[in-house]
Amino acid sequence: MLAAKLFFLTLCLSLLSLLAYAGPPVGSVAFYSDGTVEKLIAYDGTRAVWEDTRKRRHTHGNHPLSPVSPVSNREDLLRPKRGYVVEVKSGNPARLVGAPAGSAERFVLRRIYRDGRRTLREWQCQSLGKGSFALEGRVLGTERYACLRSYRNSSGSSLRKDERLVSYAPSLNLVVNLERTKTKSYRKRSDKTSTTTRTLKHLLQPKDASAKRIGQIHRQLAK
Repeated sequence: MLAAKLFFLTLCLSLLSLLAYAGPPVGSVAFYSDGTVEKLIAYDGTRAVWEDTRKRRHTHGNHPLSPVSPVSNREDLLRPKRGYVVEVKSGNPARLVGAPAGSAERFVLRRIYRDGRRTLREWQCQSLGKGSFALEGRVLGTERYACLRSYRNSSGSSLRKDERLVSYAPSLNLVVNLERTKTKSYRKRSDKTSTTTRTLKHLLQPKDASAKRIGQIHRQLAK
């Protein structure tokens, strides 16, 4: 009897753990403030595979830092050579998952393109603690992070390249808000920065995801 109770308790805890990062069902459609529309076409194990209207597929794991995640890849069906996979060269960004505010981690990611090219990207991310996000009448709990990508110039100085503020909703396994600031440095004039924001505006369930309904929502959000 005791063994059966322990087994049942273990099973319940495992299910709760899975549900916490279950994410939307296959066939769901996500609409973002920048006009992007993505459809969840499959799960590769626990990793969600999203495809946008330009036939680009992004695979992310159950990781709050999916915009810079080491467990991601991109497949471009129209331009295959632009596809890539990403792996960790050094550091461990997974240490930040669920970490208290102020925790930080530095890591280097290697991006390997289909045509054989390889690039390295150095990131430093910091946990900003818990937050909330309103979506369609619901308030979702979020995990917030600040990430900085830098590079070294010919003189050895470290320069800012890409800054990101990430709000991740574990219940959806989605980044619901992403603010990105890119910096372009010049030798003889001031640096130039540009900031873009991508916010989840609507998440359509598979049963409602007809072509007509998708078009209606897209037009409404574009107004």
